[in-house]
Amino acid sequence: MGNRAKFPCSQIETIMNKAAIQQAMTEPLSEKQVRDYLLDNPSFFNENGDLLPSAINVSGRVLSLEAGQLNQLRQENTRIREQVDHIMERIGQNDAIYHAFHTIQKGLLVEMGQDVATLINRFCQSLEDTFNIYRVALTLSDSAPALLPLRHAMQSNPALAGALMGRVHIMPHAELIKVIGHTGRSVIRVGREGGDRTPFFGMQAGQIKSDALIPIFNPPLDLLPIESPTPEPIASLNLGGESTNRFLPGYSSDLLQDMTDIFVLILDRTLEAG
Repeated sequence: MGNRAKFPCSQIETIMNKAAIQQAMTEPLSEKQVRDYLLDNPSFFNENGDLLPSAINVSGRVLSLEAGQLNQLRQENTRIREQVDHIMERIGQNDAIYHAFHTIQKGLLVEMGQDVATLINRFCQSLEDTFNIYRVALTLSDSAPALLPLRHAMQSNPALAGALMGRVHIMPHAELIKVIGHTGRSVIRVGREGGDRTPFFGMQAGQIKSDALIPIFNPPLDLLPIESPTPEPIASLNLGGESTNRFLPGYSSDLLQDMTDIFVLILDRTLEAG
């Protein structure tokens, strides 16, 4: 059979035990093994406090696991309470915004008997004052028939044109649609992505760092049949801020869109009456 080495049984057992130990060392401990070890060695964390989370190690004195869990629960409760406070603050802000819009809308109804320039200027000024907006203005399409009486009035009446200078701007229809599109959604532009803002803010364009352009339709989209395709806007209501974070993507303009629709309807009636 050849000169094969022979080992005593005791050496074979030793080799097998070492192999079993090495294999056991390479296998991860189960949760039960760790738990059993800690139960058998209750002083382990007292002797190895550096292994505990900082939340349950105070002034070098190791607290119990229950105390640590209680501390963590307190921190979680504080975080949840702060979130609830933030939500309640937002609800309060939204409620204040709703009442502010309602006040402006009532003011529009009061202004129905005024001239066009007074109606437009007071509407824009009320938005600036109520919401601390640097500049609010209107940009009209140069070819939309709905606001044709206003464009003609501005062209034929120098006094009216002077009264609306800086508030109302006229822009080629194709260029207006290129900027605000025809989806019916507001357009938010921040920093340089706004490009040339002169068609929307006139001489104040240089101070505008972010803006929100609200598309204007006549009649408003809400009054159109559901199956009707979205028409092209006839103008835009322009809100300009002096800081880049005044208007950011995600800025909610639903209430403002509703109020703009009411403004356009009142403006339309005023133009018809004039």
